[in-house]
Amino acid sequence: MPIPKHLHLELLKLLQKSKSKKDLLKKCPNSVIKAVCECALNVLKGTVPISSHQKRKLSPYKQTLRQLAKKKVPLFKKRKLLVQKGEGFLSFILPAAISLLGSLFNGAR
Repeated sequence: MPIPKHLHLELLKLLQKSKSKKDLLKKCPNSVIKAVCECALNVLKGTVPISSHQKRKLSPYKQTLRQLAKKKVPLFKKRKLLVQKGEGFLSFILPAAISLLGSLFNGAR
């Protein structure tokens, strides 16, 4: 059963606040992994505005972000990447993506 889009926002908020991101990433549904990958793609495209400070912090993770954004990389590899390296950059891309998604959902109501 597919997860409604507004629940993706709630799951991303939970992921952002959680202390044990690795455990959540291992057990979360594929749709949440896809949502995080879409956040990475939006950051790379410039759809989600990030500050120059955030860009500097994300710089060491640029290869990981590119892998997450690629369609050809299988979902299990993306999940593995997020579990291994996600704690470092999720704290930068999730708040920006959540604010963008929140404004989209609030505008749609």
